Amino acid sequence: GKVGSLTVRNFFVFDLGGLIEPLGSLSLNIASTGSYITPDTEETVTFRSYEGDPGFLINGSFGLSNYADLGDGTVYASLTVDTPVADVSAPMPAVTISLSEAAVAAVNAIIAAPDDPGDANDKLFAFGGELVTAPASTQGLWFVDSGPGAVTLTGTPAAIPLPGALPLAAAG
Repeated sequence: GKVGSLTVRNFFVFDLGGLIEPLGSLSLNIASTGSYITPDTEETVTFRSYEGDPGFLINGSFGLSNYADLGDGTVYASLTVDTPVADVSAPMPAVTISLSEAAVAAVNAIIAAPDDPGDANDKLFAFGGELVTAPASTQGLWFVDSGPGAVTLTGTPAAIPLPGALPLAAAG
């Protein structure tokens, strides 16, 4: 979001350890545990890829280049949400956002990569978010509680094609 001329970005980090099958789709689910502070009647949030080490985000040791990376990667999704009441801190509705094929490909690359016992972050998937409302907005913040279940990532398994001979065998 924006606080005066300062751009504020957020990030999401998910542990994909234990997943072994590729996914066909992904959704980001944000519970209604947050609130808005905005003079606007709607806010648009964009989620982008993050190419840095997710461990830096988790432990807070990232610098300006990692911060910039949260806002300049491949777009994974964009969503415009109506704000309930302008100029007042109001409850945020729960939202579900379908993530792009690029996000699915990034997750599947992490799933397919061999485990690296020396890298505790090798199975982490991270991406950034930013409110990108029109420049006329002087302030816009979107708060979400980071407690358990506040933000989840859900996926559906990728379709597995049948072997070529199987349909023929079924036909008789």
